[in-house]
Amino acid sequence: MRITVKDGGHTSQFSAIHQRIAKAFASCFQKYMDKQSKTEIQDILVCYDQTLLVVDLRQCEPKNFDGCGAHARFQKSYRRI
Repeated sequence: MRITVKDGGHTSQFSAIHQRIAKAFASCFQKYMDKQSKTEIQDILVCYDQTLLVVDLRQCEPKNFDGCGAHARFQKSYRRI
């Protein structure tokens, strides 16, 4: 098996290869077996790791150094007393 991946770091390339192999394995079951065995394989893969079949690139943003959250800022007030 030969797989070519371009761009990204080592970890993202490994994740892409990992996901592609899992998707090919599941689609192979549908093509050469029956649809029920494909759903069984998909359930097994999702129980093992959900990111194998579903791409979700959202990650939690890191907290800023100033004490606020990732997007929170201190409110500015023009009122003087």
